[in-house]
Amino acid sequence: MKMKKFFWLLLIFAACMFTAAPSEAAIVTISQYYNGNVYGNSIDGSGTNPDAVPGNNTLNVTSGSIVAGHAYGGYSFDDAAENNSVNIINSVVELDITGGYSYNGVAENNSVDIRGCMAKKDVYGGWSYNAATNNRVTISNSTVNMEVRGGYSYNGTTTGNAVVISGGMMSMDICGGVSNGAAGHNSVIISGSTVSRDTYGGLSYNGAAENNSVIISDSTANLNVIGGWSKEAATNNSVTISNSTVNMEIRGGFSYDSTVTGNSVIINSGTTKSNIYGGYGSGMTGDNSVVINDGTINRDVYGGLSNNSAATGNSVTINDGTLNWNIIGGYSNGSADNNSVIINGGAMNMNVYGGFSYDGTAMNNTVTISGDPTFGENTTLYGGFRILSGGSADAFTGNTLNLHSDKVTVAGLKSFQYLNFFLPSGLPTDRAMLAVTGSIDLSGTGIDIAGIEFAGFKPGDSIKLISSAAGITGTPVIPLNTDIVTSSGSTWRFSLSPELSPEYLIATLSLLLTNELDIDEVISGDAEEVLYDKDK
Repeated sequence: MKMKKFFWLLLIFAACMFTAAPSEAAIVTISQYYNGNVYGNSIDGSGTNPDAVPGNNTLNVTSGSIVAGHAYGGYSFDDAAENNSVNIINSVVELDITGGYSYNGVAENNSVDIRGCMAKKDVYGGWSYNAATNNRVTISNSTVNMEVRGGYSYNGTTTGNAVVISGGMMSMDICGGVSNGAAGHNSVIISGSTVSRDTYGGLSYNGAAENNSVIISDSTANLNVIGGWSKEAATNNSVTISNSTVNMEIRGGFSYDSTVTGNSVIINSGTTKSNIYGGYGSGMTGDNSVVINDGTINRDVYGGLSNNSAATGNSVTINDGTLNWNIIGGYSNGSADNNSVIINGGAMNMNVYGGFSYDGTAMNNTVTISGDPTFGENTTLYGGFRILSGGSADAFTGNTLNLHSDKVTVAGLKSFQYLNFFLPSGLPTDRAMLAVTGSIDLSGTGIDIAGIEFAGFKPGDSIKLISSAAGITGTPVIPLNTDIVTSSGSTWRFSLSPELSPEYLIATLSLLLTNELDIDEVISGDAEEVLYDKDK
């Protein structure tokens, strides 16, 4: 009986031994040549076996070491890999470097820090068949010969992963997060580096890409730069470029097969050599934007482009810089409506399009010009443009030019239903606000003075709104006879010349009232006082 009791106690003890809590996290340091894979979660600190908990482990490779295999901060087949780190300093790793690896679990809050090194294969902050979240890769003054991924998920989501590169040569793609599921809130920040292949903030092969970002400064990107790339919706992704050269396309957001909304590109300075898109997709492309603050732009700029659906609500804003190709608020093979281009400065050397459609409508688009921009000798301003000339699709209705500048010269002015003139302060009266070297047809066009800052007019004074050495034809359908109430309360009324001049469209101040007078009383003849009237 005593022997049986002893036997059962022995079995219980053995079971407890095999179900004991996993070993504590480990720190492994390699400071010489290491032949094989090395793991941070190694109990004995040798790095040989991943037999410790795959969490909170650290792998250090230092002092000119060479690792002739893979390097893992934490490695597990089934358990979650969390809070592991790999630090590579002045060393070489022949195969992949991964902060945390889990095949069936998640990879979360892992990191890789590479300084002054050669990484010959891929680098991952976190790798998982499932979710990869909040992993990070930091590279400084190093060379990486293959891909860099902040987080990688084979079949799940990637969220909040980051790649930060400062100084170095990257030979393959860079991506904050890559997945077959959704990719969101991932980021890439690059400074003082050269990237030879594509750069993505977030990339999803079968899901959505949302709120991913790429920021590049003082660098060269030899291929495409894309904030968020997806098969499904691409939403609120962004790219920012400063003092850098990008040799291929820039896309704030891209979707292979769905909607593209709310994406953006900002160019602060530098040189771009291919097209720029705030958003680009096959589905509806809306509310995307491009802002050019400075730099040299050598190909087309699109606020948004849709191959197979509508482009609406997209915008391009030019504050400064040299733009050597076309500027297009929204482009679509279908309808391109309600897009805008805002020009506050810079040099525009090709055409400007509010909306551009291959075979649909291009209506209700807006071009706004302020400040002191310049335009090339062949530049034409288009409210809307349609490539195919047949059919009934409309590229005129609702398109508007808002002109705040007093010295704009272009080759042509086309497809605007409304021309709104805002008279700036210090407006000269000896030249037209808008000079067009080609001919102009104003048939069906509404002309309006929509705002005024210039206080030097008296009733009877005239302002040349448009000039054309080649001649002005057509009659505006909405004669200008609009009352403008200034901030001081005074009311200004302008009228067009009775007939169009062959070369000028002229507006004349016909009435200026004090703020005490009622405009309806003046019109009816009941007012007691008129401050200025051209007939007095």
